[in-house]
Amino acid sequence: MQHGQSQRSHSPPDGPLAGRDRCGARRPQLRPANLGELTDALATTLRAHLDHEEGEGLAVIDATITGEQFQAFGAEHGKRIAGDVQRYLPWTLEGATPEVTATVLGQLPPPVRQAYRDEWQPAYAKLALWP
Repeated sequence: MQHGQSQRSHSPPDGPLAGRDRCGARRPQLRPANLGELTDALATTLRAHLDHEEGEGLAVIDATITGEQFQAFGAEHGKRIAGDVQRYLPWTLEGATPEVTATVLGQLPPPVRQAYRDEWQPAYAKLALWP
């Protein structure tokens, strides 16, 4: 990606999300009556942006580091989240396709896969994170 493209992809969005200018001044379209519409537009735009970032980020990782380095990264960060894995793994896989979930879980030891399926994911699904 060229530097200019990167800057454009990280610029504030146009359209209904441009409800505040750079100095935070309110714009007329920011009213409680259209909060739902603006929130939906934000979620849609943010998801598209993050999908784009993830796709490009993974390509950069693939082109930059070796498989051994990536394994070391995974091991180190596995240690860092070990105490929260029961919440982190279901959160990470929330909304993933069954194929992606199977691929991720296939990388883990059988006891972790079983804990995910039998305990962690069901407990996470019961949380009321977005009431």
